[in-house]
Amino acid sequence: MNQRQMLQSTGMSIRSHGRRSLELKVEHQLGSKKESWYRTRVIFFFPRSLVMTEERVSRIRWYANLQAYLRLHPPATSLYDLAKAQLDHDPEEAIKRGVIEGRRASKKLRRMHRLHAQKMRDAMRLRREQVISDIQSLGDDAALESINEFARELVSARQKIQTPAKELGLNPDSKLGRLIQRCDEWTSLEASAQILQVMYATQTAGMVIPQACHHLLDAEDGWRSSMGYPSQSLDKAWKGSDLLMRMSRLKKMVGSALYLELSTEAPSHRVRDIAFAIAASVAMLWAVGMQLVTWWFVGNPTSPDAAPSTIAAFTLTAVLAYAMKDKIKEGLRGWFTTRIPSWLFDRKQVGLDDDDEELAAAQESTRFVRLKELSAADQRWYQDSKPLELPVDTLVYERLTTLKGDRLREGQPDMAGLTEIVRFALRPWLTHMDNLRQPMWNRNDEGAIEQSKSVRMYPIVMLVELNRPQKKVKASHRIYISQRGLERIDLISEH
Repeated sequence: MNQRQMLQSTGMSIRSHGRRSLELKVEHQLGSKKESWYRTRVIFFFPRSLVMTEERVSRIRWYANLQAYLRLHPPATSLYDLAKAQLDHDPEEAIKRGVIEGRRASKKLRRMHRLHAQKMRDAMRLRREQVISDIQSLGDDAALESINEFARELVSARQKIQTPAKELGLNPDSKLGRLIQRCDEWTSLEASAQILQVMYATQTAGMVIPQACHHLLDAEDGWRSSMGYPSQSLDKAWKGSDLLMRMSRLKKMVGSALYLELSTEAPSHRVRDIAFAIAASVAMLWAVGMQLVTWWFVGNPTSPDAAPSTIAAFTLTAVLAYAMKDKIKEGLRGWFTTRIPSWLFDRKQVGLDDDDEELAAAQESTRFVRLKELSAADQRWYQDSKPLELPVDTLVYERLTTLKGDRLREGQPDMAGLTEIVRFALRPWLTHMDNLRQPMWNRNDEGAIEQSKSVRMYPIVMLVELNRPQKKVKASHRIYISQRGLERIDLISEH
């Protein structure tokens, strides 16, 4: 099962984001309820040789090496429906038709064009996957008809963006015109990329590539050249690096309409302060109580006729009670911190839209615990997930995300759900590692001794739980890292 299939079936996936970052992705569809929520819990089991302890890593450093994104995704649509859509490029006309309201009309219209381009890119990718599946499973005639239909749908859908791009492109000072041209350039590059993948699959299957595909590529190249887009003049000798960077920049610019701006807020410490005050009070009650008990059973050490044994017993009890007081206080503070993480969160992130209105909020908490401090269910889960045969340091990361479903469903178009991405930077994980490569010797089949160098890798067990209303999903992974970074991720089990 690949990452896309796992994301569709379970709602979450784990993958590498380069060698230096581990990415957790969660997809949540909006239901009918006004408020919606889900809780993500990740338990890491690090080999103790990596020294992933609170004294070395600390919560501040942990969050400094963690990035989170909240991305909305519009309802799925087809290229056929997008070809029938009406795209307004005049704010006055859009207001008359009731598409947008007058306040900040130009900004809303720009956002609608970015959303349309994003929907078109998603539709192109889904349609490309379907066509490649047809090439692999259907006969030649049916597969070629599917390819030609895909090319026709791309042409029709692209015309909806090309028309306003050409009309508004005559005014270089128009902010809306520049935005529409960027959407046009991005969808043109995406259309070329999707059709090229279909052409490659067709060629691999031993079929002749239809002329409609070549015509589409030539037409898009000619269009970008006539519009003077920067992607047309990039040096192809760079093996696509410049083009990839241009597509990435356009993708971020167009996709900004879907990303919520995350504002980090410090949590209220009142509840925690009350809990810690209770811990201090219990410790003080112990110290004073032990002295009162001694006074009751041994006698009053301050009386003139107090025996030396009474004074000695009272002094010894007072010293021992005060010596235990700090230990009791720290123990209770730790108990409160580890047992009530749902409200003793470390920080809160608020997702804001373009109008600075809150659409989502996420509360995070991180705990450095010992293995035996986990619940019995979590310990069994770890033991059933190919545990590490060595001492471990355990870290528990939780994230509770709450969505304002009524606000997310407003606007044009209604949002179908939300994707949350959490990236863990591996920088702190790689500090305490031994040499990257070590010499190894082995005997081959001919009896000769061979020397080679092997990469030293450290295994990490990662347990992920996604808890949503009326549904819970669990998955176990084993991650291998070295001084180079992330080497591979193995899925152990999911249920």
